[in-house]
Amino acid sequence: MSASRDYSLTGLDGQRAKEAGLARAQWYACPIPRRRMKELMKRSDQPAIRDTAIWLGAMVLLGGLGVWSWGSWLAVPFFLAYGVLYGSASDSRWHEAGHGTAFKTR
Repeated sequence: MSASRDYSLTGLDGQRAKEAGLARAQWYACPIPRRRMKELMKRSDQPAIRDTAIWLGAMVLLGGLGVWSWGSWLAVPFFLAYGVLYGSASDSRWHEAGHGTAFKTR
């Protein structure tokens, strides 16, 4: 059986990590000036509406093509792409909408 490790902030292993240079309080600072960063982070409804429309349009198109080709192997790539869009993009959309960060307006 291996020895128990002390992962607390004040424990021996934490001290060893500091001595080895593995634990530092220096965080990455973005080289972009603060004023430019604020411009880039300004929220707007237009990109969110555009991206949502593209996403929903792609879902409708891929779902429709999947139904149209139902019964043949041609349906597999359409439903696979539909599943990827549904399983990946929809998760981030409801997450950001829940935080209120997807759109500028409520």
